[in-house]
Amino acid sequence: MNSNHQVKNIAFASVASIVKTVCQFLQVAILVRFFLDPEQFGLLAIATFVIAFSDLFLDMGLSVYIMYKHNISREQFSSLYWFGVIISIILVLILIIISPLISSFYDKEELASIIPLLSANLLFWAIGRNYRTLLEKEFRFKILAIVDTIVALVIFTIAILLAWNDFGVWSVVIANVIGVFIQNIVYLVKGFRILPLCFNLKYFEVREFLSIGLYQFAAKLLDFFSSQSDILIVGKLLGLEVLGVYNIVRQIIYSLGGFLNNGFNAVMPPIFVKAHKDEVLLRESFFSYLGNIILINTICFVGLAFSSETALWVVYGSEFVIGGWLLTCLACMYAINTIGNPVSALIICKGRTDIAMYWTVYRLAISLVALFLGASYSIEGVALALFAVALFNIYPYYRFVYSKMQKSVGFNNYFIAIRPVVVSSILIVSVKYFLRLSGTIDEFLYITIFMVFLLIYLYFESRVFRDIVKRLMARCLVSNN
Repeated sequence: MNSNHQVKNIAFASVASIVKTVCQFLQVAILVRFFLDPEQFGLLAIATFVIAFSDLFLDMGLSVYIMYKHNISREQFSSLYWFGVIISIILVLILIIISPLISSFYDKEELASIIPLLSANLLFWAIGRNYRTLLEKEFRFKILAIVDTIVALVIFTIAILLAWNDFGVWSVVIANVIGVFIQNIVYLVKGFRILPLCFNLKYFEVREFLSIGLYQFAAKLLDFFSSQSDILIVGKLLGLEVLGVYNIVRQIIYSLGGFLNNGFNAVMPPIFVKAHKDEVLLRESFFSYLGNIILINTICFVGLAFSSETALWVVYGSEFVIGGWLLTCLACMYAINTIGNPVSALIICKGRTDIAMYWTVYRLAISLVALFLGASYSIEGVALALFAVALFNIYPYYRFVYSKMQKSVGFNNYFIAIRPVVVSSILIVSVKYFLRLSGTIDEFLYITIFMVFLLIYLYFESRVFRDIVKRLMARCLVSNN
């Protein structure tokens, strides 16, 4: 496949991702402002966590195996497909049975109804996910982008219309289930034309997958708990209303993060793969990627952290301004954690997923300790604890992850590259902490600074990013020739 085709595929994937992110962000903003209260979003956070956790058992590395299995036969694919469908049915039945227990644990009767309905997504994913992977493997990114974009718009429209007609929290649940159903039916129809199914299910064809997929499943399971454990702990220790506020604020962070970083994350791994035989070029590519992603995330997330009260007032309304300190800490935490994006691409390039799994075990352990300590005080304590963990992990991440990838780079050089985000995050959290103590809030100043940061970001996004990608692609092509 030529480079022009690759660029088009990346463009399709990026556009679909941006549309999905924007729709999700607007959906939450509109529902919070006009229709739903924080406790209802807390219910959704718990239900979504349960379904996402169950989905890990449904996939179990299936998609990875299908992606990297060369010349997969119709019989092998069908065995894996029907194996996934059987697992999904078992998971749906389990969720229906245990949903009253989850409802009782959080003392919310609505969960006993929400979880069973959302569990239908597991069956829909089983019907279409393997075919989506097959479409990706065949570089059918255009059709995937079209489907994902249309489904994002459909979910957004249905959710708003149902909320307008007083469906409450069910507006989000029903819209999501309908969207997932449509999406996976299209995957099934399109993928079936490439590799038709047959009624075949043989253990020896699934056995090879299990030996490979279980390692990947273990890594994904640990990573899931590491990134989502805050939902469980906050919901149980601080209540669903507090969890709702926390999840709403969290939504801003992840929406902005997806918008800023999806383009980088799509473009850079293939470049690293092209450059992996040339250590000098690989190191130069890495630091160029790291420097630019830090620059853009520092500008935007530090700007958001500084103008957190105004951002919440604009997006969700005046009643959420009290979450300003929470948003400040989470924004700075996320900015620091984006250091891991380039390193993750490097891990894929080097094939050292074992290191990533060991790091995830450590990150899960230290995050759980921090979350329990923070939650014993308040939701602000949770946010500050997560920010402190992000700072604390900077050197261990270099020592136990990055240095294994590029041993010739010392910590001083590494820290120079990440210093802007580290220093600015510490400064902004400190400044906002003292402003919070003194009660000083200058909203006009916040808006001005945030707009300046946004304009600077747009400039760098449109000029610097394109220039550096073109330069690195050119270097990679020269190196390979």
